[in-house]
Amino acid sequence: IGFNNGWLMHTGELPGYNSVVAYLPEEKGIFVCLVNSDIPIKIKNKEVSPVNLIFESIAKIAFPKYTPE
Repeated sequence: IGFNNGWLMHTGELPGYNSVVAYLPEEKGIFVCLVNSDIPIKIKNKEVSPVNLIFESIAKIAFPKYTPE
């Protein structure tokens, strides 16, 4: 379990899949995402897993004070 700007979270990867489960105790927010792709997305010469990109994008909208870094 990791800690990222207030979020307690865990990510996982199997061939063909990515997952993230995150909990934000301050706001009682829960986020669960499963993606059936493990192909990284290249953004600004940096590879990002699809599930992390989805999580960061939604968290930024739902909880802007606690945007993951």
